[in-house]
Amino acid sequence: AATTAALLAVLAGGLGWIRLVGDMTVDPAAPNAPAAAGDLVELIKGNSYDNQWLTEWPYFSIPSVLSTGLLAHRATTAGLPILVGAMLLLVAGLPTAAARRRGWRDRPLLIGLAGVLGALLAPFHFFYFPAFWLLALLYVVGGGRLTDARTPRNALAMLAPLVLAAPFALTPVLQASGSGALKAVLGWESAPLADGPAAVAFFYVTNLGVPFLLAVAALLVPRTPWRLFLGAWVAALFAIPNLLQFSVIAFDMNKYFQAMWIAVALLAAWLIRRWPWPAVGLVLLLSVPSPLLVAGWTAWNREQLMDWNGAAAAEWIADNTPGDAVFATDGWLNSPTDAAGRLRLLTYTPYVANLGYDPDERARQVHDMYCAGDVGLTVRLMRQLGADYLLDAGRPADCTTPTSFGEGGDLVQVYANPGVRIYRLQGSAAEP
Repeated sequence: AATTAALLAVLAGGLGWIRLVGDMTVDPAAPNAPAAAGDLVELIKGNSYDNQWLTEWPYFSIPSVLSTGLLAHRATTAGLPILVGAMLLLVAGLPTAAARRRGWRDRPLLIGLAGVLGALLAPFHFFYFPAFWLLALLYVVGGGRLTDARTPRNALAMLAPLVLAAPFALTPVLQASGSGALKAVLGWESAPLADGPAAVAFFYVTNLGVPFLLAVAALLVPRTPWRLFLGAWVAALFAIPNLLQFSVIAFDMNKYFQAMWIAVALLAAWLIRRWPWPAVGLVLLLSVPSPLLVAGWTAWNREQLMDWNGAAAAEWIADNTPGDAVFATDGWLNSPTDAAGRLRLLTYTPYVANLGYDPDERARQVHDMYCAGDVGLTVRLMRQLGADYLLDAGRPADCTTPTSFGEGGDLVQVYANPGVRIYRLQGSAAEP
């Protein structure tokens, strides 16, 4: 059961692969035929069949753990193991009331370590931080440990580490509340709500696939171990995106479905633990193609990666600039400054907005630096915002009048390769 659960948790997903089957059978000459229709390799290289935006029905908008978590999303790559580890420590350290009656004892050290990991989720993962504390509460309540003689001691061990999370959690919560990013919703925006309940049900069944259906079936079996807690885990994290939104981009609430997937994998694996191997193989055959197809797409796709020029620039930045240097960049998702561990004036604006801050003014300033055609304005803005360097590896969208940074004398080119140029601001704190 454990081996099957691990396979399902990491490698399984929904039924997005059926889109590939459809694309393989479409006549390439037909109207609206997808690019490379009928060409298996080109279709895999050009399409993310686990998570495709802006497509016609059937819709697949819930990324699997493998596709967006372990291959592409750094926060989830760290955050999901932290979430799982914290829950394991809590379960090992705080036995249920029934287990205590059988002789199990509390282990405050493990409870405290669970609290530490739960608190450290705040800087690692915007969505999993509250998810852990909700799951911890469900476990404590469901295990009958909310109110007993040891509750004060255990609560102190568990909650004291939250002081570590305060600098990362309080400001975003207050900012999001004031900005309107935190709101109640009736249904997740990425689901086809306008098409009616049947379409929404079809969407979730096909997006979550066979493991989800098996998990629901396991919850109907009275002897399923930890049925109430795992059922609460699935129900709570499924409900959150359908009832609340605290992300500027509603699609990003899909991270809760990935956190839900851990419980789904456990329930499904238990249900099929004694099935014949051919039947288990069929479950895997229906469940793993979509994440594996995304693995193939990720291997060929370059939109999510820095190229070799960016990697070389990152190495130079790390070796030749002060650790507290601040860079002006184009504000795209990835930048050589990130790999080098340096600050930049603007990152991907939806990430800024998710923390409750309005990125529009800073985005306008950065756009003016790169696209106003006035290097004097670029220099004034860099001094105003405290930037030491400017990285020219690409321009923001709608850059009609690109600025020539080599004009004047205030910006000195200190590094160049075929794809990246770096300028230092004369008179900045970083000037040697």
